Amino acid sequence: MRHEEINIHQRKRQEGKKDLEPYPSRKKKYKLVDKIVSVTAVLYPLTLLPQLYQIWSTESAQGVSLITWSLLLLFTLPLVAYAFLHEDRKLTLMYSSFFVIYILIVLGIVLFG
Repeated sequence: MRHEEINIHQRKRQEGKKDLEPYPSRKKKYKLVDKIVSVTAVLYPLTLLPQLYQIWSTESAQGVSLITWSLLLLFTLPLVAYAFLHEDRKLTLMYSSFFVIYILIVLGIVLFG
């Protein structure tokens, strides 16, 4: 297995942590949760696309809070760093997607607000 394919769950097991569920799990309920999280990591950031589309298509950010979206952007940085450092692909994809969308939304608010 290549180094970049090892995620935090597998590293913990290699470090000899006790009482951990094998990864990937052999239990059906854990496999189901793993699959749901994989889909969620892609779909969840897409929930912001309507807001992004509204700002950029109408060239108006009326009623959209610059402070809120800027804070969301700011607090996403440590989450992206965490996911990247722990080599968790699902979290890296999700938080990186959020980060890009937040940048576009904040930029739209600044330009059209």
